[in-house]
Formats: sequence, structure tokens, C-alpha cells
Amino acid sequence: MSAEAWATLDDAIRGACAKWGVPGMTIGILKDGEMSLHAHGVLNARTGAPVSPGSIFQIGSITKTFTATLIMKLAEEGKIALGDPLSKHLPNLKLKPEGLTDQLTILHLLNHTSGLFGDYFVDHGNGDDALAKLLEAIAETEPTTPPDFAHSYCNLAFDILGGVIEAITGQSYEQAMTEQLFKPLKLDPITFFAHEAILYSAAVGHGASTPLEVSEPWAIPRCSNAAGAIITNVENLLKYAQFHMGDGTVDGERYMTEESVKAMQQPTVTVRGDAQWGIGFAVDKFGGAKTFGHGGATNGQHANLKVFPEQGYAIAALTNGSRGAAAYGEVIKWALKHDLGLVQPEPTVITPDEAWLGQRLGTFAAALSEFSIKPKDDGYTLETVAKNPFSGEKAPPVEHSVVPVEDGFYIDKGPLSGYTVDFIQGDAADGAPFAWARLSRLAKRV
Repeated sequence: MSAEAWATLDDAIRGACAKWGVPGMTIGILKDGEMSLHAHGVLNARTGAPVSPGSIFQIGSITKTFTATLIMKLAEEGKIALGDPLSKHLPNLKLKPEGLTDQLTILHLLNHTSGLFGDYFVDHGNGDDALAKLLEAIAETEPTTPPDFAHSYCNLAFDILGGVIEAITGQSYEQAMTEQLFKPLKLDPITFFAHEAILYSAAVGHGASTPLEVSEPWAIPRCSNAAGAIITNVENLLKYAQFHMGDGTVDGERYMTEESVKAMQQPTVTVRGDAQWGIGFAVDKFGGAKTFGHGGATNGQHANLKVFPEQGYAIAALTNGSRGAAAYGEVIKWALKHDLGLVQPEPTVITPDEAWLGQRLGTFAAALSEFSIKPKDDGYTLETVAKNPFSGEKAPPVEHSVVPVEDGFYIDKGPLSGYTVDFIQGDAADGAPFAWARLSRLAKRV
């Protein structure tokens, strides 16, 4: 059944999961103050355990918005300011080059403009000292760029923010989040740990192979919990979205001022066009309507939360397949069209001249990926080679159809459909005027 033929949201969920080989999905929708929860498939291909609306999944980097929310709460209490240099709260932290901790502010970490090497996933154990060990170990990492050079998605920045929370509260990051955020927002079940998740109906990740194989390892390193380790369900994500659309209260009890809540949704840096970043949240437009939210990916699990504050609407998606983002993307588009009448227009394709192409075609490399943009047949292709940050496994090359648009190259088909590769000025070693390309993260011209 094609997307155009889906009559109901449940049809869309079943159809998208079948199309993309995703074993399970839950969708939650908040509309007119009412929640509807939907579930399909299995939690684990080995056991066949069914997905239920209350099943818990790894939400990946949506966690970053929770970390940012607690930072804003601490700022309200006068314990931190977004303009504080990192050295104020972590005076013993060493980063290259010397003096960088005096330049980097809390806001640089929150909106991905720090320039730090972003994808540090070394495991420092499961003890309460995991973050302290990470903060000591990163002294030898080299930054990708100076601060404020360009927006580049950065996991390490949120690991460091976890350390800041520990320093301010005197608690472990997880204790602070549980006692100072999860409980006041009345979110349950919600955890960071596998040994707690196992007490519930919990999903495991899966690869894209046939037959489906369970992805291992399941958990991410504890030192990266602040960047992406929350495990919860779609109902809790909708409660969380409802809080961020509200006035800072939960059931009439004030947690945060409305001004602080709204500030998190205001742009602090522009990525390109309507794509901007607030405080922890991505800020954008969909079909002309303002939206904020975040996506998430762990080993074989993909998640998304998209909030439309002016419409009082939110949609949360949790999946347990490596192509979950492609599947939930189709479901979300279907829901937004049918619930709100919103359709995202495709960007305008341009006909580039040889000079434009010569400046942008080529190969670019980052720590966990390499991609090449090159002519193919009568068009262009993007070939990506990704490295799994959790297992270290290098994936085989994948080709994506791309079309030239004003901002760069737009991926118009396949599992990464909707992403744009754009380019950052700065002379490369070969004299090309664009030394950097950005596919979420900056990659340097090879």
C-alpha cells in the first residue's frame, strides 16, 4: 500500500514499517489537549514480544533537550548563566588549545557551536565516576574548528554539560535528572539504565539485514548518558512536549518560568534557511508552521519528537530498526498532512554551472563518516560510508540520490530523504573555496 492510500494512522505505521523493514514502532499524538497512542510490531525479533503503546525505547539524542531543560532550571536558580565560561564550573577541565575553556560558554555547548570534536564514544565504565573519567580523557582531543565557526552537531558538548550538572548539584548526572527534572515533570517510567529498563516492556534495536538481527551492544557508554541515553515511552514524550508548550507549570505547580520555557524555542544560531537551533532544541518550519523538537538514534533504535506550539500539537515516534528514521518520517508527514493540513514543500532544484559544481563536488571526511558527491548518469549521487559509534563497525558504502539546490545538495530519495549537504566557506588545501561540507556534522574536504 502506498503512502497516498493509507486511510488511517495505524495503516501508515504498518505500511511504513513494512516498507523499511522496521520491526516495531510506537506513535503518540497530542492534539487539542488529548493524547492518542499507537503501537505496531515486535520489541525483539528473537522473542517476538509485541510492542504496546506503553513500551519503552531508547530516545537517543532527544535526551539532549532534557539535559538542556535542567540547565535552564539551574540558570533560573542563579547557579549558572548561559554566558558563563566553561572554566567557571569545571576549573580543572583541560581542552586543546590552552585557554579554550575560558572561551567556550555554556551556550556554545547547548547550540552546537563549540567547535569541539563531536563524536567521542569511549566507554569509561558504569561507575558514578564515568563522567569524571571522560572529562579527564578528552584533554588530548583536538577541536574540529574554533568556537562560532559554524553549527556542527556535537555529542561531546552534552557529555560536558552532564559534568557541569554534576559539579553544580553535587549529584551524579542521573540522580540530578531524576530528582530535579523527571519527578517534578511527573514522567514515569523513564530511566538511563538497562537494569531498570528490563523491568518494563523494553525494545531492542535491530539492523537492516534479512532476517532481522538484534543490534549489540544495547546500551551506550554511561559517560554519554547526558547526550543520548534516556529510555522512555511516547506518552512521557508527549507530557514533556506539553510542558514545553505550556507556561512552565505541571498540574498547576510551577517548575520553571514561562520566559525560560519559551527562550529554549527561540533561535540562537542559524544553520541554513529556516533551520535554526535554540537552547537544546532544533527550531525549524514545516509547511510554514513553526516547529521545534529533536531526533535521536542509538544502535538500531531511532526516535523523533516534533512540537508545533502555535497549533498545540506534538507527535512522538519511537522505532527499533536501523531504518526507523525513514519509517517514522513517512508516518509523521502523513499525520501532519491529515491532522494539520501541513505539507513540507520540496526545495527548488537549480541547474548549476561548472564553476558551482567544481566548488562543491568531492570527498569529505569526519570521524564517523566519509561522503563523496559526484556525477552519476544524468544527475548526482552522494556516497556515504558510516562507522557505528557504539560498535565501531564500518558499514558498506551507500548511494543516495541528490539534486542541486541553492543551499547545496538535497537528498530526494531513500532513508536519508529530506537532508541537505551544505557547504562552509574556507579555502581547502587544494584551493577549493569550500573546505567543509555539512551533513549535520562538519566534514573536511579530503
